[in-house]
Amino acid sequence: MRYRLPAATAAVIAAASLGVSAAAATPVFAATKTPTELIVGLRSASTVATTVRKLDADPDVTVLSSDASAELSAVTVAVPAADRADAVATLKADPNVAYVETNAVAKADAVTPDDTLFSRQWGLTTAKAPAAWDVTTGDSVVVAVVDTGVNEVSEIAGRVLPGYDFVNDDSGPSDDAGHGTAVATVAAAAANNGSGMVGVCWECRILPVKVLGADGTGTYDNIAKGIMYAADNGADVINLSLGGAESSQLLDSAVQYAYAHNVVVVASAGNDGKVTRTYPAASIPAIAVAGSTQTDTKYSWTNYNSPADPWVDLAAPGSNIAQAAGGGNFTMFEGTSSSAPLVAGAAALVLSAEPDATADQVRDALENSADGVGTWVARGRLDIAGAVQRISATPDLAISDITVSPASPARGKILVTPTVASAAGPVKSVRMVVTPPNGRTVAFSAAKAPWSMSYNSAGVTGAVGIAITATDTAGNTTTATTVLNVDNTAPSAAATIPSFVTGTTAIALDNPADDLAQMDVYVKNVKVGSVTSAPWTYDWDTSGLSGTMAVKVVVTDLAGNTAGTTKNVGVDNAGPKLTWSSPTVVAKTALRGTVDIKAAATDTAGVASVEVLDAEGNVLGTDTTTPYVIPVDGSAFNGSSTLTLRGTDKLGQITTIDRTLVFDNTAPVVGDVTASAVRGAITITPDVTDETGLKTVKMALTLPSGKVVTVSGAATAPYAARWTSTGITGDVSAAVTATDYAGNATTTTSTFRVDNTAPSAVWTLPTAYVKGTVAIALTNPADDIATMDLLVKGKPVAQITSAPWSIDWDTTGLAGAYAVAVRTTDTAGNTLTVSKTVNVDYAGPRVTVSTIKFAASAGTQIKVAVTDPAGVESLELLDATGQSLATSTTSPYTLAVDTSAMSKGAVTWTLKATDKLGNVSTTTKAFTIS
Repeated sequence: MRYRLPAATAAVIAAASLGVSAAAATPVFAATKTPTELIVGLRSASTVATTVRKLDADPDVTVLSSDASAELSAVTVAVPAADRADAVATLKADPNVAYVETNAVAKADAVTPDDTLFSRQWGLTTAKAPAAWDVTTGDSVVVAVVDTGVNEVSEIAGRVLPGYDFVNDDSGPSDDAGHGTAVATVAAAAANNGSGMVGVCWECRILPVKVLGADGTGTYDNIAKGIMYAADNGADVINLSLGGAESSQLLDSAVQYAYAHNVVVVASAGNDGKVTRTYPAASIPAIAVAGSTQTDTKYSWTNYNSPADPWVDLAAPGSNIAQAAGGGNFTMFEGTSSSAPLVAGAAALVLSAEPDATADQVRDALENSADGVGTWVARGRLDIAGAVQRISATPDLAISDITVSPASPARGKILVTPTVASAAGPVKSVRMVVTPPNGRTVAFSAAKAPWSMSYNSAGVTGAVGIAITATDTAGNTTTATTVLNVDNTAPSAAATIPSFVTGTTAIALDNPADDLAQMDVYVKNVKVGSVTSAPWTYDWDTSGLSGTMAVKVVVTDLAGNTAGTTKNVGVDNAGPKLTWSSPTVVAKTALRGTVDIKAAATDTAGVASVEVLDAEGNVLGTDTTTPYVIPVDGSAFNGSSTLTLRGTDKLGQITTIDRTLVFDNTAPVVGDVTASAVRGAITITPDVTDETGLKTVKMALTLPSGKVVTVSGAATAPYAARWTSTGITGDVSAAVTATDYAGNATTTTSTFRVDNTAPSAVWTLPTAYVKGTVAIALTNPADDIATMDLLVKGKPVAQITSAPWSIDWDTTGLAGAYAVAVRTTDTAGNTLTVSKTVNVDYAGPRVTVSTIKFAASAGTQIKVAVTDPAGVESLELLDATGQSLATSTTSPYTLAVDTSAMSKGAVTWTLKATDKLGNVSTTTKAFTIS
C-alpha cells in the first residue's frame, strides 16, 4: 500500500531493522561549534583572577581566554562549547559569582537582507525571522534533510556536506525529484548575496540523506535508516518533509533513537486536510508541523488537530519560495513539506544561540514561544525570534529534571517526579500530560512538592510521551518533555525444547524479542540455570538423569514482564535395548552367502537405526524399521568373524552387541582316497579338508560288477569308513561327497584295486627223497606274488620277496620224513599253502650178496640184493685197488666178473652201492677165485 506525502512526498510500509549499511555507518561529518563565551558577574572585582583560576582548575573545563571588566565587576571567559554546562555549574557553585549568562551577539535592528525575492517571502516576516537574525544566523548548525536528496544549488553552495543514498545504496544523494533541494533552501538559503531568496538559517550546513526516489516515494525501513544515519553523522536537527498514514514501531524507534542522541526531529503533518495522524510526524518526540496562511488560519489542505487528539504541535507558513534542484530558478513551494523546514531552520537558530541546549529545551523554546492561532494546533504558529529569545534568557521557572520510576522500559504503576524551581515566586502547580501510543492523553496534577504523579500503564506498550508543565505564583509557565518506553506485554517465551534429550542439550528461544533481560530454566520446578544475553540458549546437562522431566522456560523482559512455557521431556542417556535374535552361535554350524541378521531394538526416544559392522567398523547393512532384518553379504568372510550389531536411538545414543559367527564360503577339498587294504575288511580314508569342519562324508563305491554300495565316513577326521570286500576282486570306483556345516559340498571320484583271490602257488621237488641243499621253486608264479615262505613241520625256515621264486632248503643234519609246506602271499595279502612230505636220506643203499655163481666161460656172476628208499642208482664192484670190476644199475643187480685171468686164491673185493641221492654204502667181501 502506498500513501501520498506532503508536497508530493510519500512513504511505503516495509519491515526492516534500524541498522544501516557499513558504508552508510561511516561518519562523514561531525558538527563543529564555535567556543562559548560566558559573562560572569562577580560580587567583588578583586576576585577576578581567583574565579578564573578556580574555573580553569575544573578538570572538565578548559578556559580558552578571559577579559575582565573591573568597573562592572564582571569577567568574560571563553570555553569550548562542549564544556559550557560544566563551566556554568562550576561558576554557580562559586560564592564569589553573582550571575552567569551567555555573551550574546547583538545586531542592528530590523535586519533586512538585500536578496531580491525577500520582499515576497511573507512567511519569514510572519514567523518573525528578521528579529531572530539580530541574534544569530545559524553558526554552522547541521540540518539533515531526509528526503529525495539535495543538489548543491547556488543558495546553499559550499554548505552541503557529504551524505548517503539509501535508495540506491551509495554515497551520492543527488536529488532527482527536486523536493529535497526545495526543503534545504527553505531552511538554509544564503542571505545578503544581492539575489534570489533567503533561508531561515543562513549559515546552517545541510546533511543530505536520500530515502525517497524520483517518484517521491520511499519505504519505511529506508526512512528509519536515514534518521539513524543523520543522528550518527553530526546532525543537530533532522527535517522530515514526508509521511505515511500507517503507524510504525520502526519509525517510532528511529525517531526515539535520534531523540536519545539529543537531535531535534521536525516532521510535516501531511496535506490531506484531515485530523488523521501521519507518521513519523505523530511519532513521539517529533515536532509535527501544520501549514498556516498569511492570516494565521489553516490551509484547507493541511492536516490538523481534533479536540480528542491534539497530535499536531506547531503551525508554520505553508507557502514559501524555494530554489529548484537544477539551480537558478525559484518557485513557490506549498504544503506542510514547506512548513516543516521553517521550523527546522528555527530549531537550528535556537541551537546556534544556545549550543548546549538539549532537544527538549529547543522544543520548549519553539513551542512555548509560539503565537496562538486556535486549537487546530497544540502550541500555536512559529515565532522564530521568540524561540531564540526564550532559549537565551535565564528562565525564572525551570524544570531541570524528570525522574521516572521504574526507569524505561517501565510497566505497571509509574511514578513521575519533576524537579521544579522558580526564581520569581513559589511553584503553584505542576501538570502532567501522558500520551500513550493510542494518542488518548491522560492528565494528572500535583499541588505541592515533591510534585510526584502516578500513572498506571496497565495495558500500554510502546513509546509514551510525558509533558510536564509547571506554573509559579507569578504566572510563569514552563514545559519539559520526555519519552518513556513502556512495556506491559509479556515477552515471547516460545522455546525449542526437544521431546527427548541426551547429554548436554541446547534449550533455545525461538525469535526472542529484543527487550529480553533474562531466561531461566527449571527442571521439576528447580531452577537449573539462567541466561542474561543473546544468544538465548541454555545448555542443559542431563548427565545422570533419566525418565520424564517437566522443563519450564521462563523469560523476563527489561520491564520485568514474564512468560513461561512448560514441556515434559524424556531424558534418555542410554542407547537402545538391543537383542541379537539370529543367527545364533551353535557348535558345528557355519554360514555362507547372504545372511539375514535379525535383531530386536526398543528405546523410549525411538530407534533411529540398527546396523551391522565388520571388525574394521565398516557398515555392512542397515535397517530403520522394525522388525530389524539386516541382510549381510557373507561371501567375503571365511572362518570365525566377529560382527557388531549397533543400535542408535534418535538422540544418537548407541548400544552394541558383538557376535562371533563362523562363515564358510569355500567348498571342502577332497583329494585321493586311500584304502587300508585291498582285500577283506578295508578302511577307506578320503583326503578331505575344510576350514570350518565337515558335517558329513559319504562314499558311493562302484564294484567291478557295477553294483553301487554306499558307505558313510566318520564324523571327525580322518573321516574313514569300513567296508568288507570279501569275494570281490577288481577295480573299485569310490565317489566321495564331503559336505561342510555351511552346506558347501564337493564330490571327487578315485579308483582303487581290490584283490580277494589267492595267488597261484605250484611248486616242485626233484624226488620224494632229498638231502643236502634242495631248491624249492615255484612254477609259473603269478605277477602279484609278494612273498614265498618255506615251512618245515609247520615252522617257517625261509622267506623270499622277489623273483626268482626259489628257496634253497638245507637238509643237513636231517633225516627221515618231513612235512614241507610252501606258502605264497600276493600283494593283496591273499595266501596259498601247499604241503608235501619229504624224506631226507643221507644213508646209502643196503647191500646183501645173494649168490655167487661161477661160470667157466663167463667168469664169476655175483648177484647182490641192493635196496634204498630213495632208489638205487648203481652197484659197483671194486677190487682191492679200487678199480671197478663190474657195475650194475638195474635190479636184479648182477655183477659179472671175468676171473679167468686172475690168480686163484682168496681176494677181498668191495661192493659199492649208490642211491639216487648220491648216498654210498660199501661192503667188503672176501672172495675165492678158483
